[in-house]
Amino acid sequence: MLNYGLEAALGSMLLIAVDGVIAKYMLRRFSMNAYVPMVLAIGLLPMLAAQYLYGGSYNLVLYLKYIIPGSIFLAAGYILYYKALSQAEVSKVTIFSNIQPLIIFIFGLFFLNEGISAIPLLGGMLIFIGSTLGIYEKGIKIDRRLVPAVFANVSWGIYWIFMAGSVNQSNYVLPLLVARAIASVIVMIFYLSIKSPAHQKTTAPRPNSKSAVHKALAITVLPLTMLAVLIGSFVDSGINLTFSLAISLSFAVLGSAIIAFAPMITAVIGRIAFKDELKPYQILGLVMAVIGAALVAI
Repeated sequence: MLNYGLEAALGSMLLIAVDGVIAKYMLRRFSMNAYVPMVLAIGLLPMLAAQYLYGGSYNLVLYLKYIIPGSIFLAAGYILYYKALSQAEVSKVTIFSNIQPLIIFIFGLFFLNEGISAIPLLGGMLIFIGSTLGIYEKGIKIDRRLVPAVFANVSWGIYWIFMAGSVNQSNYVLPLLVARAIASVIVMIFYLSIKSPAHQKTTAPRPNSKSAVHKALAITVLPLTMLAVLIGSFVDSGINLTFSLAISLSFAVLGSAIIAFAPMITAVIGRIAFKDELKPYQILGLVMAVIGAALVAI
């Protein structure tokens, strides 16, 4: 029998694993002030489609007490996360990603009463420990550039606590849609109220680059750039949709353990891509996390 909660959590984990890399890439082409509002706004489209196709009945007024404060924490998380990502390496920002699922894990364990047996619970703990070892780097110091990443993940963890009180099996999409719409407005107002950082500019062609070759390249690159924006926005939205589905299926605790695996995948891929050697404790962490994932799937 298929475990749809597990499948949803795995989908969320895989999307998270690539999201940071996509975001870092896009911040080289757009300012934060432009890209972050775009991600939130365009990311509403998959949610609208999901609501149309799968959304059921939902008493929105009853759950606004969860959705509105949740949207504030969601917006704060985006502002802080992209602040950290714009000024530090994605591998270092990733180190703090497990704060968010840890908050959800602890909350779900003590407050959601999901009735988890001992073996999957042990597996979840192994994933957390193994993932922490897998992304740990000796000599990494918390500096001012990385502080926003810590608070971003705390903020998103609190957001999911509010969402856990608002999603249900009859409709796990609409509360996310409303929260994201409100967060989009908050983020847009925030960025409109501040000046764009001087070091963050789009890579537009220089005024003196008027040759036919440059024009042809611009015509080719622009559609590809906009496609990348769509992909980044849809990936970001997909993370929320899949994890919300996991919560609605009473899989918040083990689902949070599964998504804790994502930062290690990102880190390992990065090390393989740059031919960096994995340390023995990182290999141990990978093995522990894989065993933990197997126990969760039992």
